[in-house]
Amino acid sequence: NNGINSKLLNDMRDLAPNFVISALISIGNTEQMSFHLQLAKKNGMTEKEIIALITHMAFYVGWPKAAAVLNIVAEK
Repeated sequence: NNGINSKLLNDMRDLAPNFVISALISIGNTEQMSFHLQLAKKNGMTEKEIIALITHMAFYVGWPKAAAVLNIVAEK
């Protein structure tokens, strides 16, 4: 059981950048996005994965919010 909990925590830690970036996109908060994008890359998320996540989120929250974040990614 302890091994299952450890695996679950590791999986959640790996997904944490996805959750934060998704949440920031959904509320339209671009002020903090640069920091969290850098943190996601530091934790192993590739630019291609970040762009895929943003594109995926666009269908749920709208293209204007996603485009604002894509502009931030393009500036980096």
